Amino acid sequence: MYTDLDAETLAALRQFIHENGPSWKNALSADWMRGRLFGPLAQLRETHGWRWLARVEMREDRGMADA
Repeated sequence: MYTDLDAETLAALRQFIHENGPSWKNALSADWMRGRLFGPLAQLRETHGWRWLARVEMREDRGMADA
């Protein structure tokens, strides 16, 4: 599921994870709900959605994987 992210979206997601740490999924979900994000991370909600967010795992030290 994550392999189809373009370079810009992947870079934005990695930056978001770096800034939000282990609770990045909760932060991204909250930002999606409040409409606080624009650009690649907002588009990620439209293209991949909540189910993707629930399944994907990404950590700075290990990269990204589907759960």
